[in-house]
Amino acid sequence: MKRLLFLLLLVSQIAFGQKVFTYGGKAVTYGGKVLTVTPSAYCPEYQAVYDAYTTKPSDAVAAIDNTMVVGLVSDGVWVKLDVVWVYASHTNGAGEALINWKLPGTYDATAYNAPTFTAYEGFLGNGTTQYIDCNWVPSVSAVNLSLNSASLIIYIRTNVGNDTYHGVSGTNRLYLLPRSSANIAYHQILGAQGSAANLDGSGMYVVSRTAAAVDKTYRNKAVLINATNAVTYALPAYSPYSLALNNNGVATGFRADQVSLYAFGAGLTQTDVNNITDYYNNAMRILGKNVF
Repeated sequence: MKRLLFLLLLVSQIAFGQKVFTYGGKAVTYGGKVLTVTPSAYCPEYQAVYDAYTTKPSDAVAAIDNTMVVGLVSDGVWVKLDVVWVYASHTNGAGEALINWKLPGTYDATAYNAPTFTAYEGFLGNGTTQYIDCNWVPSVSAVNLSLNSASLIIYIRTNVGNDTYHGVSGTNRLYLLPRSSANIAYHQILGAQGSAANLDGSGMYVVSRTAAAVDKTYRNKAVLINATNAVTYALPAYSPYSLALNNNGVATGFRADQVSLYAFGAGLTQTDVNNITDYYNNAMRILGKNVF
């Protein structure tokens, strides 16, 4: 009888031809609603990603990913991003975890020295030699990211404290140090360095410049670094790295973080930060891989 009542409740929430997806034997919910999808009815932005996969994800995982992208599109965040790499893919057998979701086949990333890939979690660096090159040079290829409007977004599943960075440095600087050995977070986003105390290197970080002298880092939607550094650098002429720093073309400052998401784009408001954090972390939550 309980099973019949549950099925009747599901029927009221789905349309003919749709599928109810389960994960771990339970119906998947998103925002309090049962997650469904009409077969072959992904949004155009996610369909391009799905088509680029050599090995396709399960219907359940594709529905989770599609729901996230639909939300980012409808809330206006997706259009502000230039490049998005979801390292926490279902597989990386044919480079699926290195695809640039904004434009698959263009600016797909390259992993060097075999950082450890774990499905639905991302890439873990060894802190000495391993890193990922975004193959995207802001000074050449940025569309939304500009001097007075820029963002770096990274989801980290590990809590590591050392004095190394994700991003690009040298002549021009755009990077994040989530947690140092002294429990300080640092950022540079085309201006002087900003910093704040930080005891936990895990979570969703968004470094955002929204004006000539407004640069912030958010961690899990809360402002962590609130700076007023003027723009003093040009757009970087080297590609950002994750798990390391690209210092004028040389990989250095390797981090032993596990990174699930990496993205760059225009400056993001608090509302934008809230939306991208919620959509991505909720997708990770459904998969049982979230860190907050």
